[in-house]
Amino acid sequence: AIIRSRASLFNIYANNYFITKLVKDAGLKMPESYADLPARNRTSLEELDQLSSDYLFVVARNDDEAGALVDARETPLWQLLPSVQKDQVYEVEFSIWVSGWNVGGANIVLDNLFEIILDQESPTPNPLANYILEEY
Repeated sequence: AIIRSRASLFNIYANNYFITKLVKDAGLKMPESYADLPARNRTSLEELDQLSSDYLFVVARNDDEAGALVDARETPLWQLLPSVQKDQVYEVEFSIWVSGWNVGGANIVLDNLFEIILDQESPTPNPLANYILEEY
């Protein structure tokens, strides 16, 4: 699952986003419940039970937007998520995972997936990754 933390709510990235299509193309399956989510959903912590995924990727544009995530981590509901129980929650770079909808950004996301899922370096790392991350 891929979610975006906002000040007090979350967005769940449904099947129709570039990032979810990329992650699916990389071989990960998105939760079936995503098929019916509206594109611009707003989800409270109490509704995060939809996140039955093994992995949870969380993006926040800045510290102000990270509020929902900070608050959620302190609740028993957060602890019920399968990805939390498996210690497989990863905060990923907003500017790449959400705003980096280009070849360079896609390559960095794939590099991230190699590191996170396979615990190894990508066999074809993006040579511009450091530059892109520093500039954006």
